Amino acid sequence: MKLKYVLGISGLALASVSNAQTTGWRSDTLRTDTAYRQDAYFNLESGQVRSEPNNNWDLAFPGGVADMMDHSVIINDFGNGKDGKLFELTGKTASDFGSNLTADTTGKTPIRNIPETWKEGAFGLATNMGGTNPSWGTYNISTHYIDGVRLYAYVAGGAAYQILIEQYQASSLLANRKWIIKVAKLDGTDTGTYEINAADFADKHLMYFNLATRTTVDRAPAYENWHLLATKYGDYYSGAPGGAVMSTTGILTSPGVEVAKAADLVPDDADYNDFAADYSEDKNVIGGTYKAVNMTGTPPGWEVYDSLSYFIKNHLGTDSGDIYQVYFDYFPAATSGDVKIGIQVRKVYDYVKPTNIKNVDQNIGSVTLAPNPSVSGTTNILIDAKANVGAAMITVTDINGRVINTYNHNVGAGLNQLRLNVGAYQSGLYLVNVITASGRQSVKLLVQN
Repeated sequence: MKLKYVLGISGLALASVSNAQTTGWRSDTLRTDTAYRQDAYFNLESGQVRSEPNNNWDLAFPGGVADMMDHSVIINDFGNGKDGKLFELTGKTASDFGSNLTADTTGKTPIRNIPETWKEGAFGLATNMGGTNPSWGTYNISTHYIDGVRLYAYVAGGAAYQILIEQYQASSLLANRKWIIKVAKLDGTDTGTYEINAADFADKHLMYFNLATRTTVDRAPAYENWHLLATKYGDYYSGAPGGAVMSTTGILTSPGVEVAKAADLVPDDADYNDFAADYSEDKNVIGGTYKAVNMTGTPPGWEVYDSLSYFIKNHLGTDSGDIYQVYFDYFPAATSGDVKIGIQVRKVYDYVKPTNIKNVDQNIGSVTLAPNPSVSGTTNILIDAKANVGAAMITVTDINGRVINTYNHNVGAGLNQLRLNVGAYQSGLYLVNVITASGRQSVKLLVQN
């Protein structure tokens, strides 16, 4: 039996969406092994692309494809056997690293990852970057690095550690972008200093680190190769921000997609055109809410909703611009066995790429936006030019390709900066394009007004 959003819907004929670009449904499975012990990475075109134990990591740092301004660190708080908890050791500073801090976790409240976003983990962002959790470091105006000022305890899987993120060396050059962390047991023994280099994970969204082995873990597919992740993670118990966070078996989405929820409609009756204004970049839009416990069953068990689907707008790889629709048609009654999640997938919009766009301008080394996301109504575009480029047109387009703003700017050799006012923009994803006589460079901008 499936749970129904719409009473009496079983007596209705299912009508197809009248869209010539819609393809037929494809049945597939996300496999998470016994008792949800594996993370299942899923590609909407090709199916599951990777499976990894969800307890083989403790910390996750922004990888090579992340914006260089991202400097929040995620913890593994609900992997099998982990139950990871992070505590700020109030009153302790970098100089206290290596001392016995066992007693300093008493009575403290653990710091959690923020469920909605990949951009803010338990090791938080500074408040002027839109962060919620206390920031682990401060910006050094001389070096342009972030230096660690807070000491933390991390307790997971029966082990306890003290952690100092000593420095994040932000750089537009991937080869120079790295993290330096110090790790010891909570009693001050077994100290070590470790470097985590973005160049080693050039095509990854996150770089994972295991505290027991003190090594990085290459556990995720390349950034462009996955859209969904079936995993155990922390989400709000109440279903709304601000509630208690608890372990959830659910579906997270890649930072390279947007999701719109189509509730109270049989999937075949849902038209993606009706949900154009509902897309969100929150990673937990699907989460664990596609299923619920049926208490009337014998015994009670999980069931999926049959009047619920999701439209997923892709911004990754060669299929960027395509829109997919998915719904879940099976979840096992109990998660103690081998968990296989049934999913139905179809493409409802096939984006046709323009053929008249010039090649990437090789005279421009990089284009960066800071802050990104923009939460204060402005952002700065930083253009690092290898040579004198001359006249350039900078356009801002929305996700549908509509031009929102156009600027003219002379780009000289070296670092160029231009402030963009985005205060009037609606919250969402935009593309900032630097167009010159030799080609173009583009970068995504997330506005959170």
